[in-house]
Amino acid sequence: MTRDAAGAVLVMGVGLFACLHAYSNYSIGAMSSPGPGLFPVLIGALMVVSGALVGVQALLATAREKGVPFEARPLGFILLAIAIFALLVETTGYGIAVPILVFVASFADRGMSLKLRAILALSLTVICITMFKLILQVSLPVFFRVW
Repeated sequence: MTRDAAGAVLVMGVGLFACLHAYSNYSIGAMSSPGPGLFPVLIGALMVVSGALVGVQALLATAREKGVPFEARPLGFILLAIAIFALLVETTGYGIAVPILVFVASFADRGMSLKLRAILALSLTVICITMFKLILQVSLPVFFRVW
């Protein structure tokens, strides 16, 4: 562990402690009428975020030193797929949101064929519908609040 990574963990730990302590012991209030716990929670959250940024930079620097390349493509497609799923799942149902999630996320792998992407999306959708609707009886709609 490098100094930057250790410092990041320390800053994140202090920030998390400040957030949790202030949130559990003081009134937060609102932005229009802040309570005594709002400022410590905000400062603690900023510490956690800044510590995470320093930690990511430290991990990337260590990876570069060891010759491990960082690829933004997989991360970008996975985050995009999650965002699209979050936007679609309540309105279209997971019978439509899951195959879109899987299809978009599969672009993180350059070598996957279009046929394999479609098979993966279809099979995971069938598994999700079987598990969530029939076995677990989750109340999310499968298709446009119909089923």
